[in-house]
Amino acid sequence: MTSPRATDTNPATATDLTGLHELLWQLRRDNALVRRLDEEPTVVCDDFDVPSDVARHVCPLDVPALLRLGTNPYLLFFAALELGVARADYYAQLTRAADRG
Repeated sequence: MTSPRATDTNPATATDLTGLHELLWQLRRDNALVRRLDEEPTVVCDDFDVPSDVARHVCPLDVPALLRLGTNPYLLFFAALELGVARADYYAQLTRAADRG
């Protein structure tokens, strides 16, 4: 599967989220990757070519920031579950994201 790109279609402002989306997708399929991300997030994000301005929101998972950047919400939700984020905490982060606009 090829990961979707950022939803921002303006090339001047779009962040390429391909690496992030691939990482989030692979987290659902690879428990060892989940452990590696917890132990060495910078290395894992580098391995997936996640831009540093995006990677800083991966560990710990900052749902509002990642959504503002254009992260695929489906991939983000299931990755959050794999990373041990409780559903209630995930939904609370969504509420904070909606409140910020």
